[in-house]
Amino acid sequence: MSEAVLRADGLRVELDSSEAIVEDVSLELHAGEVLGLVGESGCGKTTTAVALLGFARRGARIAAGTVEVDGKAVTGRDERIVRALRGRLISYVAQDPGVALNPSLRVEDLIGDMVAAHGREAGAESPVVGALGSVHLPTDRGFARRFPHQLSGGQQQRVAIATALVCEPRVVVLDEPTTGLDVVTQARILAEIDRLRRERGVAVVYVSHDLAVVASIADRIAVMYAGRVVEEAPTAALLARPRHPYTRGLLSSVPNLSQPRLVQSIPGVAVGVGERPEGCAFAPRCLQRTEERSLVEMPPLEDVGGGHRVRCFEWRRTPSLAAEELAAPPPVERDVPLLVAEGLRAEYGSRLDPVVVVEDVSFTVAEGECVAIVGESGSGKTTIARCVAGLHAPAAGSVLLEGVPLAPRAARRPREARRRIQIVFQN
Repeated sequence: MSEAVLRADGLRVELDSSEAIVEDVSLELHAGEVLGLVGESGCGKTTTAVALLGFARRGARIAAGTVEVDGKAVTGRDERIVRALRGRLISYVAQDPGVALNPSLRVEDLIGDMVAAHGREAGAESPVVGALGSVHLPTDRGFARRFPHQLSGGQQQRVAIATALVCEPRVVVLDEPTTGLDVVTQARILAEIDRLRRERGVAVVYVSHDLAVVASIADRIAVMYAGRVVEEAPTAALLARPRHPYTRGLLSSVPNLSQPRLVQSIPGVAVGVGERPEGCAFAPRCLQRTEERSLVEMPPLEDVGGGHRVRCFEWRRTPSLAAEELAAPPPVERDVPLLVAEGLRAEYGSRLDPVVVVEDVSFTVAEGECVAIVGESGSGKTTIARCVAGLHAPAAGSVLLEGVPLAPRAARRPREARRRIQIVFQN
């Protein structure tokens, strides 16, 4: 194994009130390696991620610990010195590129500003062209002159990654870069990250709450809970045999497509900053807690062999992940289906020049049944849902509730029909 390009030791980030957000976090990352940082919302993932760049958000500060990138300290130094390292030695890709990218700057200026800030020498090829090409985006002048709002979500994310990589940093921190993207675009982004780390040796810290995504790209996974790392291991070992009950709970909460099982949630709720109890923060939710010392004593991060570390007094008692049979509910016998969509056709635009987004869509839904409609962004899923709810009048076709045809628009449907067909919006 090569020398570590990123070392964080004993990192503690706290509020101005001295309450810890992140505590005792130590991580190590080598060139070309991907470390997945996972956990529930509020566990400290993003705070840890930005602390790796020597940064803390307003109202917080890095109170203890050190971070080194390629042998250079990024904590405990003057902010002007650290700013010179960000983007050149270590870069950050924010969770929402639509918010992170400056809306008043064109793509070429977004990337060009990063180059200018770090004084990278221009070679034979334009750094903007090279950066766009590295993430498989168009390199023509027309694309480089676009503003962020003129790009798709996947293109915005690739521009953010290209900007982070243009100065060839040793480490890139990605904060949930595929959140909100459809699975095909998500797969392309993950493939780009994997290619860049293999071809350019970039070390990656991948922050996410999605274990399925992290499992597909990470070499190692660190699981965080209440501001601390509670388990860290090579990906295959952690997924096959989690040792911490919290990690096992996270894995039990993820649907398994190849081996369907009952999805089980973790009892209770994650504790917030200022609510963390003495001892093990997970103890109040832990079903296998037996020793009362876990309520008053913090378990150490114990090495259990094979590069596997776990913070639990009872890790030997953590049961394996047994697949539980997923029983289908008994069908409800009815003379007619509860809901029927027949030959739906939906259009947008004017009547003279309509754009067809849905055509010849038919399906039935029985009482007590769940019918899933899936597909890429723009495939027409939401439009179908709006047609069923009466929020978009179809150009053709019909919707029947218990065999009774419904008016195209909800306003013309009976009150009882509107009550029985409800919609939960995406955002």
